[in-house]
Amino acid sequence: MTEYRKLNYPIPRAVRALCKEGNYSSQFNHLLEKVSSQLESGVRLSKVRVPTRSWLTRLSFFYLGQISRSGGYTAKSMELLSNFVSRIKSTRDEVRSGTSLYRYIALAAPFGLTLIVGIMTGMFQLFAMPEFAGTSGGMGAVGGAGFMKMFKMPASFAVIAKATILSSSVGLSFLTSYAADLTPKNLSWTALAAFLAAGAMQLLPLISDWFTSFMGFG
Repeated sequence: MTEYRKLNYPIPRAVRALCKEGNYSSQFNHLLEKVSSQLESGVRLSKVRVPTRSWLTRLSFFYLGQISRSGGYTAKSMELLSNFVSRIKSTRDEVRSGTSLYRYIALAAPFGLTLIVGIMTGMFQLFAMPEFAGTSGGMGAVGGAGFMKMFKMPASFAVIAKATILSSSVGLSFLTSYAADLTPKNLSWTALAAFLAAGAMQLLPLISDWFTSFMGFG
């Protein structure tokens, strides 16, 4: 865009020229085609619809539309925009490289939480077993029944545990994605974390049964 502006191309014409070149990714070429078709139909650059989720791309086209509307489009303006975008992309890449590990930790969090909750559930089940109460030191029938009642798992425990797994996994993934992409609108990692959390919660009965069997009471 800067080079075309140095050749005294108006910004809308420069956008159409970039579209004809097609030297970018297929996704961005498709975006340029959409914008170029609107410009050819008479829509002003400041009014064109930019069909993308990238806030940086929308901001760039907004900036181009405003300077085109005001008549202040110079090569210096293009260079300022280019430098701004380059700094943003460089900062984003640095943040992504530094937070990539945390993203994968966030995806592994549902399984870690599920393992902990599954073992806790298995412990509740284990303590509530008559066999375990009978081996807990000669408490007798009354003492054994009291022991079993004391460690009886609350009815709401499973619901609260699953809600904790889901909310913690989604929240952690959202925060790491927000930190890496500098926007809360990239929800792909958050959706993936929610999907993994839902799948991990299906393993809770298996883990609790495995724990009781491991302790020799299965």
